[in-house]
Amino acid sequence: MKRNDVHGYSREGQRGRTLIELLVAIALGLLILLGVGTLYLGASQSTRSMTGLASAEESGAVALRLIGNAIRRAGYAEIIGTEDNNFRENLLYSGPLVRACKGVAFDDIAAEDYDCGAATDAPDILAVWFQADTALASPQSPTEDCLGNAVGPVQVANPDYRARVPNIVVVRNIYQVDGNRLQCRGNGNAKFETLLEGVEDLKVYFGFDDLAFANPAASTERPTARSIRSAEEIHAFADPSPTISRWDYVVSVHICVLVATRETGVTAAAGQTYELCPQTADQARGLEAVPTKPSADGRIRRAYTEVFTVRSRAAHTPAT
Repeated sequence: MKRNDVHGYSREGQRGRTLIELLVAIALGLLILLGVGTLYLGASQSTRSMTGLASAEESGAVALRLIGNAIRRAGYAEIIGTEDNNFRENLLYSGPLVRACKGVAFDDIAAEDYDCGAATDAPDILAVWFQADTALASPQSPTEDCLGNAVGPVQVANPDYRARVPNIVVVRNIYQVDGNRLQCRGNGNAKFETLLEGVEDLKVYFGFDDLAFANPAASTERPTARSIRSAEEIHAFADPSPTISRWDYVVSVHICVLVATRETGVTAAAGQTYELCPQTADQARGLEAVPTKPSADGRIRRAYTEVFTVRSRAAHTPAT
């Protein structure tokens, strides 16, 4: 008769697992954990990449909007005349519209000197001017620069209307990239301040009306961008007359910003490359390929480009 334990079960039915069975079970468990871990890490990396890309796209859109809003207003002024031969004589404000330097800062902003030194591989710098508010009609909005600072009045450039409107308010915003930050300096503040983090480069090119510039007195054509020029090329031109600047023939502004995610290691792909902003006028014109560069720190980088029309240079509708 078989001997039972105190619970009435046979001890022969209480056999344990062998060592081999335990090892097989452990190995299977590790394989399952490895597979689940790999799937988790892949999904996590994909999520980080998508989040980083979305962040870069948002930063690019914000940077372009901040600069583009000012460019659309470049040269804005109230209309005070109907003389077609010189559109600048029709406006209350007849000062500069845009100025820029390629790869170098302006000579002396405090002294209102917007000449450029020798170009380097640094980001470009862009300045934009426009009448801040109405002077002939009732004021419409607060007068502020790109940083929200109040701007004081300046003397009207056209002396024929100085008695009528002794003072007007003009905004001047200057945009640059320094230390991976998009910065701005308005004429209501004395230094550059950060608008947006994660912007590594700023490149600026211009739609230029070569036909009107070549013969400003005889040209009857409406302002049309006939070439893409760099700031360096426009600076090399001579002004058509003492009262007309070569920059008055800028019809549009091409802005490219290179943005990067703040977090490193977002992309794990070995040899990941990204396209830069156009580094030369020929690249902006499409005559040369825009270079690429490897991402050594795993950040996602994207270059975003948009063309903004200088609306004060647009032809009236309908054309006559």
